[in-house]
Amino acid sequence: MSGPYETRTSDYKLRPRPSSGFPLPVEMWGHVVRPVDAPGRRPLVLFLHGRHQACYTPRDGSADGPSPLQWLCGPRGLPVPSYLGYDYVQRLLASQGYVTVSISANSINEQDWNRADGGAAARSLLVRRHLGVWAQRNRDPESRWFHRLQMRNVVLVGHSRGGEGVERAAIDTATPAAYKLSGLVLIGPTDFGRQVATGIPTVSMLPFCDGDVSDLQGQGYVDTQRDVTHDPALHSALMVMGANHNFFNTEWTPGLSIGGAWDDWWNPNDPVCGRNSERRLTKVEQRRVGKTYIAGAVSLFARGDDSLLPMFDGSNVSVPSAGDADVRSAQLGLDETLIRPLARSLTGSGGAEVSQCVGRSSAPEDRACGDGASPVRTPHWPPVPPRSAPSAGAMEMTWSTAGATGGVQLAAPRDLSGYADLEARVVVAKERPVRLRFRLTDADATTATVPAVGGGRLVPFPGNRFDLAKLWGQNLRAPLAGVSGIDLTRVTKVELEGVSESGHVWLLEFAGRNRVIVPDEPTPLPVVSIGTARQVEGDGGTATLDVPYTVTGDVTKPASLRVYVQNIQNWRETQSVRVDIPRGTRSGVIPVAYDADRRYDGKHTRYFLAAFPLRNVMTSRYLGNAFVVDDDPKPRMTLSTVRARTAEGDPARFRLELSRPADVPFAIFMRFAAADRGVPQATLGDLNRRWVRSFTREPLSTRLSRSRWSRFGWLDAGRTSLELRVPVRRDGRAEGLEYVGMRWRISPVAVRGEPEVRRASQLIRD
Repeated sequence: MSGPYETRTSDYKLRPRPSSGFPLPVEMWGHVVRPVDAPGRRPLVLFLHGRHQACYTPRDGSADGPSPLQWLCGPRGLPVPSYLGYDYVQRLLASQGYVTVSISANSINEQDWNRADGGAAARSLLVRRHLGVWAQRNRDPESRWFHRLQMRNVVLVGHSRGGEGVERAAIDTATPAAYKLSGLVLIGPTDFGRQVATGIPTVSMLPFCDGDVSDLQGQGYVDTQRDVTHDPALHSALMVMGANHNFFNTEWTPGLSIGGAWDDWWNPNDPVCGRNSERRLTKVEQRRVGKTYIAGAVSLFARGDDSLLPMFDGSNVSVPSAGDADVRSAQLGLDETLIRPLARSLTGSGGAEVSQCVGRSSAPEDRACGDGASPVRTPHWPPVPPRSAPSAGAMEMTWSTAGATGGVQLAAPRDLSGYADLEARVVVAKERPVRLRFRLTDADATTATVPAVGGGRLVPFPGNRFDLAKLWGQNLRAPLAGVSGIDLTRVTKVELEGVSESGHVWLLEFAGRNRVIVPDEPTPLPVVSIGTARQVEGDGGTATLDVPYTVTGDVTKPASLRVYVQNIQNWRETQSVRVDIPRGTRSGVIPVAYDADRRYDGKHTRYFLAAFPLRNVMTSRYLGNAFVVDDDPKPRMTLSTVRARTAEGDPARFRLELSRPADVPFAIFMRFAAADRGVPQATLGDLNRRWVRSFTREPLSTRLSRSRWSRFGWLDAGRTSLELRVPVRRDGRAEGLEYVGMRWRISPVAVRGEPEVRRASQLIRD
């Protein structure tokens, strides 16, 4: 598997660069592994690691000299070298003739916690900055890299959040650019934005035992391109059985790392994914799989080596260099025609129960795909919005008699004669394996059954019903050569037929397919970015705030987005808006409706927008904000006692009252306080002993205002009063009048400014 070239390593550390929204700069570090004496210009492969701890303290407690990331790690800490964790893959690729660089993103990892997109935009910018550096070196006659690189042949490899980062970099790359991307390889990637770079071949590796991105979000990079546009570029998902999230990076692997590392699968005793399970890959085996499939994808993309296509196109193949690892593929793209199961077109016969399910896991709808399974088990069907994008549904089919069929009645005859295979992606329920074949019907109502490769046997994935037993679409394939008795140029119905006596499956789609890379220069989709808007609330009922968006690229087909709007104060979804984008659009607005009332809201109400593509468009900055500035006065606040005096044995009652309701909650910090009442202040001994001992062991003779007692209170939005009762003890001693004083600091939640202070005191008669 190694290539003919010797390899050599080097590193560079450039001046750190600022990144929008981050107070600290971002490092520009790269680890280079290159071939020695490789002739001509060489393709470039760039690696980006994911989110891991950024710093560690050496075991001896001190660093050797000042930290190279001292602004981040402090004088005694050192950066975890996550970017060195792919050196084993870099060396293999360099031996095959590729120039490779792995870049560091520790500063982003340390600061992305407060970015709504999880740092995706910052990672995209970091990747593009490094590619800009390499493009400049390739153009510079004074550089050792002058004309040594194929900057029109670049492959990006991203792990975890690095996977989402390189995908976003592909979307954000301007056209024309100083480089051209030939493909993307994503390892256990996140996909918070449901964004996909169209026109760029992509392989997404899904570790079955991923304990970090355990919902296998990387499946979205295949499904989203299907839902948004017809993209001829290969989009393949690889289910890597027995692999966890971390062990693809040696710096995240115990026993190999310098800093902190761990096995991310949470249950060491799990019979499928526990560290002692025979089904788990060892550290060495997992790296072998990583090398094999990353190098295979890079060669497929950068060199167009079609002999490697069966590793990624749904074929049932084994690769010797990956050992005995079980790696399964399912893909979309290539030369294909898709047939989608829509509710109005579904057919069923022979006792099959067929219906359309909603493309959600645990959705409120009765017909959620996956029968309400945990989102961790349903990579095709994300959680309910606004946590994720719209997702296409599927055809659910159950049967209890062999020969039952379910499928799609086509609106018009479809010509399948030019395709080598008929394929389907089929999700098998947990209960049992199934056997399936295809049934085709032509315009003359003639039918033919078409047997599937391997007898059409599909087996459920192993594991428990919470986080394993994944409901993942497996490839079902049948060659069309030799099919006779029907007219393949006029197919009107495509169905699955149950060969097994019973079964339960979900059909994602049918496809007529030729397993070849289509030479194409697809036009990238126009890209939408969402902005921010602000306006004064006003009053008088429902009002609208227009949030702007801009479009980069040409809208040549009608396009649309789905935008979810949340009120940040209560995290409730207030709107789901379909935004249609006509041809030629360069900018527009998203209307956000709100209630313009006369109730105090604090400084402003923030509405959070999340935009996801529906058709013929992609997003870059997919998150926006709408700020409605409150113009209503704060209600007056009064702290008083319920009665002027109370007797020993009865509680001292303090009540906060607002002059009118507010739409923001108030946080209240309460303490005893001294007051000028002309009588002694009560002590801890004057209060209920059990109540006192629940918060302090101070002497009972301690005056209340000097005690450590305090309490937090909360006045919910819409409420106008809050009462506190302090239990006063009947002690049987003649003491005369005493008092209990209070001092409350009252602040509207999430509103800047000094709290308001209110005082009150209650007289206690003996």
